[in-house]
Amino acid sequence: EQYKFFHYELEFIEVFRERNGFDVAVGNPPWINIELDEAGIVSEYNPEVYVRKMSAPEVKKIALKLLEKNEELKAVYFDENIWAEATKEFLGGVQNYYYLQGQRNNLYKCILNNSLLIINENGFVGLVHPEGIYDDPSGQEFRKFIYPRLKYHFQFKNELLLFSEVHHEMFYGIHIYSGKAGEINFININNLFHPSTIDGSLIHSGNGSVGGLKIKNEQTERMEWNTLPHKNRVARITKQELDIIAKTFENNTTGEATKLVGIHSVEIINIFRT
Repeated sequence: EQYKFFHYELEFIEVFRERNGFDVAVGNPPWINIELDEAGIVSEYNPEVYVRKMSAPEVKKIALKLLEKNEELKAVYFDENIWAEATKEFLGGVQNYYYLQGQRNNLYKCILNNSLLIINENGFVGLVHPEGIYDDPSGQEFRKFIYPRLKYHFQFKNELLLFSEVHHEMFYGIHIYSGKAGEINFININNLFHPSTIDGSLIHSGNGSVGGLKIKNEQTERMEWNTLPHKNRVARITKQELDIIAKTFENNTTGEATKLVGIHSVEIINIFRT
């Protein structure tokens, strides 16, 4: 009644009965951790919190004083606290999100997990989400789950502020997943700043230099973020490449759950091989 829980299998029963899931799912899930926003709650009654950008301990002191005097704030505070704690418990439940155990909660991980469960074997999921799943120390089981389904991974850094509401140093990716697990085999491009680099790189002849993260603009003589396409920016990652990465960076012999490092060009993979 309060949260309007949505069950895809019940709302779209004919899709699951006739097709065993959806053919396509596309989205940009929320990139947020579930936690009590104490500063946000208190600032509604004391704007000084945001104006002075107070630290968490300072907010806590003010909150304790306000809670003693303001019954309305106390009710809101406890409702929000119950929501945050209950939601974290649900998201952390092994029966709800087995592959996310031990990781810091973030809604995009839950939506990625759910999306792969509601897609049929011939379907595909396309999501824009952060890169934390690839370097989380506790994310081995999740990486084992997603690597056999990952088909395209395009990693961006937000330096050109394509997402104006997040920090310019934020890393995120465009990801295409298959509904059916298979041999690990996906296209990978790292260090992107604009989507045009993707299409250009996939049809590039291979002539010329790849360039680094920045290249010199001959007209302005200033260093700019490299958005030029190149064939060698496109790296195909299989189990063999993941094994090489695991051995190089983690002293591990198998790469099925290894952390995915940034690979600027195929030359980097060749260096790892040697």
